[in-house]
Amino acid sequence: MDRWIHPEYVLQLPQESLKGALGIGFETKVSNPSAVKPMPGMAVSRTAKEKGQAVYIQVKRPSEKWEERFVQFPASLDPGKVKTLRIGLNSRIDDITFELRDIRIVYAR
Repeated sequence: MDRWIHPEYVLQLPQESLKGALGIGFETKVSNPSAVKPMPGMAVSRTAKEKGQAVYIQVKRPSEKWEERFVQFPASLDPGKVKTLRIGLNSRIDDITFELRDIRIVYAR
């Protein structure tokens, strides 16, 4: 059974445009790392729930301690078209705590 957790953030456009962004950095941890299936990030071209073209970006599984993650956007993604960001995981168990903090977008100089 899939138990997806996908916190999402709808960008406040145009002031939060990802145009020129290289990727996303954040800190994460989870209460039970062995229960985590895939952990994808998603860059979505629409703001409607579960709608729009999405680019899936694999993220290294979190541990029980806060760890830094950086995910580079693939060359196939036009960051300027992204309207929603999601970072999530799929759990093997019902009772799990997934945390994110210090989320930031990294741009080229």
